[in-house]
Amino acid sequence: MANEKVLVDRSKSGKVRPWRERKLENLQYGDYLQILHYKKAHRVKECGEVLRFVEDEQGHKN
Repeated sequence: MANEKVLVDRSKSGKVRPWRERKLENLQYGDYLQILHYKKAHRVKECGEVLRFVEDEQGHKN
């Protein structure tokens, strides 16, 4: 993990996608589901924990 770096996800128009904010909202939603004793609340909280990108021949991260 020492040589891994955090990437910035941008749309084709160059706008930064707000993944951090979305993940925080997802965690809060998972907490609400847990309070309501929803059986699959842990799956909601764990969804999208890690995003992995692969570099193509042109050097783009996909």
